[in-house]
Amino acid sequence: MFASGSISNGSAALLADQISKRVVELAVKAGDTVRAGQLIARIDAREADQAVVASLSQVAEAEANLANAKRVYERNRELVTQKFVSQAAVDQAEASYKAAQAQVATLKAAAGQAATQRSFATVLAPFAGIVGATHVEAGDLATAGRPLVTVFVPGDLRVTATVPQAALARVRIGDPVAVSCDGCPPGMSARVAFVSDQAEYTPPVIYSNESRAKLVFMVEAKPDEKTASQLKPGQPVDVRIAAGS
Repeated sequence: MFASGSISNGSAALLADQISKRVVELAVKAGDTVRAGQLIARIDAREADQAVVASLSQVAEAEANLANAKRVYERNRELVTQKFVSQAAVDQAEASYKAAQAQVATLKAAAGQAATQRSFATVLAPFAGIVGATHVEAGDLATAGRPLVTVFVPGDLRVTATVPQAALARVRIGDPVAVSCDGCPPGMSARVAFVSDQAEYTPPVIYSNESRAKLVFMVEAKPDEKTASQLKPGQPVDVRIAAGS
């Protein structure tokens, strides 16, 4: 049984940003090898920096107010025993002290959120791999959720293909598959890893129409580093499945 398909990757990441600002630096290009934690891109962080500074200033002010409220409360507790202030004054001081504590906690949480937003301005590689594609250039607007760069692990390859619905009964998990493509090593072997005929199937595959089902083949023999670097997610392949008769 013959079918057409494409290469996909089991360890691929489509890196996107979570803030809408300009890309000030794109540190990689398609084909680059990257290590885990390596800089991929920088987003304009000036506004985020200002938000962090402002939030830290508010925390410092709130902590000063808290310290003062604590002194007033403790002093009134001592004075009430000497009948110099009323219990109502102590209760009021206690309420102010607790409100100051709550204010500090709220502003610290806001400062943490501002710091998190600031961290989004630096996009790092989540793992070692190869840059499959860049989707922006320096100066482009990186809107929240817009893909920036695709990184994949070259050795962790899969092949997806579609076959007629009527042929599914002859396909079994583990059936051998021959894979051929430009850049594929001669005799590249694979096996049927799993079969899906459900429209709601979620891995990165697309149905051509309802009359066809999706097969996914796991490459058994990982290609060497040179060959792997030539194989890219999305690359078209031809497959021959030794299924039934």
